[in-house]
Amino acid sequence: MTLTGGLAGALALGLVLELWNGLVPGPGLGLGLANALTLAIVFTFGLPFGLASGLLVGLLVGLVRSVWMEFLVARIVLAVLGRVPWRFMSFLADAHERRGVLRQVGAVYQFRHLDLQRHLAGRQP
Repeated sequence: MTLTGGLAGALALGLVLELWNGLVPGPGLGLGLANALTLAIVFTFGLPFGLASGLLVGLLVGLVRSVWMEFLVARIVLAVLGRVPWRFMSFLADAHERRGVLRQVGAVYQFRHLDLQRHLAGRQP
């Protein structure tokens, strides 16, 4: 929903801005030509540019507002601070598959032993 809303809003904004740029005389596409010629130029050059810029802005807005981006930022910050390894997902997979310390329930990793979880949670760096 977020990505769709971001794309729709950015596409509309890009189209409106390009139409405004083409219809208003002065710098830009509006060179004081007749309205029919100006509209032809706007739809020839402005519409593709507006759609392309709107698509780019919409994708960026959708990424910034997504849970995946929050996870990525948190993972990088924690890795920089030395709280988790840089290859965090590989670390979790190894702890689950080879070490047997974690169990996986859907997309969630859980500690197998509650005492180990309490010990690690109480440890200060």
